Amino acid sequence: MEDIDRKVNRKEEAKRLRAAGLAYAEIGDILGITRQAAWEMVRRHPRKSRMVPLALKTILRTGDVAGILQVGRAAVRHWADQGLIPYFITSTRGDRSFNRGDIDRFLKEAERPVRK
Repeated sequence: MEDIDRKVNRKEEAKRLRAAGLAYAEIGDILGITRQAAWEMVRRHPRKSRMVPLALKTILRTGDVAGILQVGRAAVRHWADQGLIPYFITSTRGDRSFNRGDIDRFLKEAERPVRK
C-alpha cells in the first residue's frame, strides 16, 4: 500500500512542478526519472503499450526468433541464409521475417536425436 501512495505522491509532485512552470526534463531530474516518464505522469491518460505478447505473434522478426531459440541474431540470419529456417523479406532493407509455425517445426526437429 505504501508503494501505491508513493506513486500517487510522485505523480502529484510532477503535476505541481509542471504547474510551477518547470520543463519535463527538469521535473525528471528532480524526481530521478526520464523526461518521457515525467511527461506521462503529468498527462491524464498515460500511453498504453502497443507491444504484442510473443506467444500471440504469428510473424516473427529476427530478434524474436533469436530470443525463442536462445541464440544471437547473427546465428538466426546464418541459419536462414543456409536454408535451415524458412523466411521471407519484408522490407527494401532486406529484413527477414519468419512464420511462427516454421520456428516451432525447427525446434521440434532440433530436439530429435541425430542419426549416426
